[in-house]
Amino acid sequence: MFFYALFNSDQWQQALPALVNIIMSYAFLYTRKNTLTFLIGLCSVLWLIVGVSVGSISIIALEIVSLILLLYRYYIVKREEYKDNFNIISDLDT
Repeated sequence: MFFYALFNSDQWQQALPALVNIIMSYAFLYTRKNTLTFLIGLCSVLWLIVGVSVGSISIIALEIVSLILLLYRYYIVKREEYKDNFNIISDLDT
């Protein structure tokens, strides 16, 4: 689908939604934690490019908010990983 959209459209930005679909399918099926966060962020950036290319303020605003929320999610996941690692180290000391 992505290659069909890429080769049969006059603007490469029109193929990005198909690419986002491939990335999101992979991300939800095979990744977790911050790898998932990174892939969702990548898709948000791709949608931001689409929004800019079509001149849609609503898509641009939505993707900026999504990226901000994903940065918060990244922070939360990192904090939880740090706590888990600290607890493992504490358990080894006792």
